[in-house]
Amino acid sequence: MSFRTILRTQLRAALEASDRLGIVEFYDAFPRNHDATQLPYCIVRTPRERTNRDHDYGVNRATEVVVSYRRLGGDDLEDELDLDADEVVEVVLPVLRGVGLLYGLDMTETDVVAAGETRRGELDMTFTVERLLDEDEL
Repeated sequence: MSFRTILRTQLRAALEASDRLGIVEFYDAFPRNHDATQLPYCIVRTPRERTNRDHDYGVNRATEVVVSYRRLGGDDLEDELDLDADEVVEVVLPVLRGVGLLYGLDMTETDVVAAGETRRGELDMTFTVERLLDEDEL
């Protein structure tokens, strides 16, 4: 298995174990036709990977990880998304620490979408994990 496949698998398992997030389903991509019964759900992606050669130390490979979480909520949905974001950080960073030399949260985005009486919260968090590889590990 590739590093990215292993990383996504580890992150999904860690997020699924979170009591706060209560994830019902993981998807590989955003579902086209979903309804409130499918919430909450989560998507873990690794959409980009940058490689920089350092002739003294080898190759620095930086993998971008995006965790997207969707949930229902009420009037306090934005506050709930903030707490969800804190939980995602607490769950994701230990996994990244175990596989990378440098790691961290780059960006957090939230949105509340109202459709009739239903309020859906959207949380997207972007992390980066960097590994130093020897030339022969490419």
